Amino acid sequence: MRRHRIFLAGYVLLFSMFLLVSCGSDDPAAPAANQAPGVPTIDTASGAPATGATDVQLAVQLHWSCSDPEGDPLSYTVHFGTAAQPPMVSEDQAGESFAPSGVANGTTYYWKVVAADGDATTSSPVWSFTTVASAAETISQPLVVITSPVEIGQLVSATALDAVSSSGHPLQYRFDWGDGSQSPWTSSSSAQHSWSAAGEVQVKGQARCAEHTSIESQWSDPRTVTVSAEETVTTPDAPAGPVSAEIGENLTYTTTGAVSSRGHALEYRFDWGNGFVSPWSTEMFSHYTWNTANTYELKVQARCQLHPTVESAWSAALSVDIHDPAEIVTLGGRALGPTNGVVGADQTFLINWPATSNLGHDVEYHFDWGDGSLSDWFTELQATHAWSTTGSYVVRLQARCIEHPSVVSVWKDSDPIEIADGGETLSEPGTFLTPSYTGIKVFIQYIYTTNPPVTSSYGDPVQYRVDWGQGEISEWQDSPGFAHTYNVTGQFILHVQARCKIHPDVMTEWGPDYSITVIEGN
Repeated sequence: MRRHRIFLAGYVLLFSMFLLVSCGSDDPAAPAANQAPGVPTIDTASGAPATGATDVQLAVQLHWSCSDPEGDPLSYTVHFGTAAQPPMVSEDQAGESFAPSGVANGTTYYWKVVAADGDATTSSPVWSFTTVASAAETISQPLVVITSPVEIGQLVSATALDAVSSSGHPLQYRFDWGDGSQSPWTSSSSAQHSWSAAGEVQVKGQARCAEHTSIESQWSDPRTVTVSAEETVTTPDAPAGPVSAEIGENLTYTTTGAVSSRGHALEYRFDWGNGFVSPWSTEMFSHYTWNTANTYELKVQARCQLHPTVESAWSAALSVDIHDPAEIVTLGGRALGPTNGVVGADQTFLINWPATSNLGHDVEYHFDWGDGSLSDWFTELQATHAWSTTGSYVVRLQARCIEHPSVVSVWKDSDPIEIADGGETLSEPGTFLTPSYTGIKVFIQYIYTTNPPVTSSYGDPVQYRVDWGQGEISEWQDSPGFAHTYNVTGQFILHVQARCKIHPDVMTEWGPDYSITVIEGN
């Protein structure tokens, strides 16, 4: 039994050795063991302080370098603080730098870096450095900004700029107003003040540390502020522009001379002398139209744009004479009349387009008949004249204002009229046209028209009448067209006669016979 156990143990040992040899380094299937990262080292070339360094500035940057034997990617855990075994401040960061915050003067800090490749870690040694000792805090001199000039009682703001604490502490400010008063210390860099007397004052500002109030800056360089009396606006000059014009003209007037004692921009208004004042405007001119004849006293006033209650006095007045416009009478057209006539016969001329006055006044007319005579002035739109000698005459028409007779229009000529010798004559009447309508049974209707129409040598209108051949004569009428009904059948001789409508005693003989036969209609 014992021999059997010894044999079994030897067999197990031999099998184990076989397995060990099979899993050795020469076995391609065996995994390689991971190697830990290298030890991190300080990278002073990138700006990190060497270990044990002193007088290190507060804005310190920590840099290091590290590598892994297998080239595995690394992450880092940073420890930093004032303890010899500093606490962790950053974990699993990829970058090889760290910027600590809250670094104080005259303090020793410790730090180290632990590199990790995912399976193993390697720590650097603990490094240290000491920061620069604290310097005495200083406050830089401020720069004061303030408005000038100002007016008595005007509240203005002063501002202190550019003051800084060397320790980065917050500041307080105050101002010396140059009139024996100072503002209290306050955290605001601006303060307001007004002065009660005119003159020049020197304004200064000062800053101090809000935490260490005994640490103060120098006073700023003084700023000169000119304090003046209340703003005034000088009286403008009298308006400049036309001193005489007609009603309805659009006139322009300008002003100059007004000035603000502070140099502020101004605006202006005009009193037109008739109770109307223009609105305030920045323009130094204005337009106006007077509609009533009179003499007007025109004035102007100025005021400050920024302070509208500061007004100048009214300027001296400019007298402007506004009068009625010059009257003009205009003929709308010329007179119309005949172009032919005879000695001694009246000829009528008509005014087809009345004359007008630009002031709306009533007008009247007269004619120059071209024979050395003038008609009387008349208001009707026609006039009559007879010439005593033959010739060609140009009739001229003129109009004038009834209210102002000296205001006359230009003359306007009519077409010439030819005046011949002898009395008026009429052309002979023509014959009848064929009737256009026949009667019913024994009633027959005729329509008459002379051909050609009768004319007057004077150009006067003509009237007509017809003898119907049965003892009946028509009335005189202006139209040469007639109608008549016969009540019996038979043959009838018709005649037509004409006369001057203006001179009824001038008439023609009866015209030629015109025979018609009236038969019983169907």
